This record gives sequence, C-alpha cells and structure tokens, in this order.
Amino acid sequence: MKSSFQKIVIIIAAAAVAELFMPWWIIAVVAALVAIWDNADNAITPFANAFTAISILWLGYIMVLDITTNAILSNKIAALLQLPSKNYLISITTFIGANVAGLGGLTGHYFRKLFAKKRY
Repeated sequence: MKSSFQKIVIIIAAAAVAELFMPWWIIAVVAALVAIWDNADNAITPFANAFTAISILWLGYIMVLDITTNAILSNKIAALLQLPSKNYLISITTFIGANVAGLGGLTGHYFRKLFAKKRY
C-alpha cells in the first residue's frame, strides 16, 4: 500500500459499513485486518492510522447526530454523567473509540509479525 492516507480512508469506509450491521467494537477488527494486510515497518503507523481514522469517523458521526437532534440526547447524557458540557462527552466518546481502533491496529500489526518469516 502506498500511503497512510489511503489506509485511513480504507479504515473509515470499512468501519462505517461494518458498524451498520455489527456492534461498535467491530472497529477493532477492521483496524486489525487492515494492519494485517499492510506491511508496516514499525508499530506506531498502524496504531496512528486506525486512531486517526476512527477519530474522524466517530467525531463526524457524533456531530451529525448532535446537530440533527439539536443536542437533546447528548445534553441529557452529559448531565446524567455530571459532565460540565456535551463537548466533554463527545471528546471522551471519540477518544475511547479511537483507542479501541488503535489497539486493534496494533494487534493486527503484531499478529502479522508473529507469523512472518524472519530474515537473518
């Protein structure tokens, strides 16, 4: 694969489709599969690609839902969790999803390295 941008776009597209039919944690599986398919030299690249992709996807999706519903639900959940504003809720949710995907990408990278032939 050529660039990180292409990998990020692939993760965004695959995760967006997969989340329509499966649970939210499918993002880790999608990130792991893309990392297995990719042959990255270091472990930071798959983590960063998956982290960035899901951050963009989830933040965009949350913002669309928040704008179309006039922030009714997010304000109520933020009040229920005793957060100062809905922005904290949006940030925390995005960060959790991005970390799950990043760790999925890291798992896929190390899974590929586990079965790769070593060159001496």
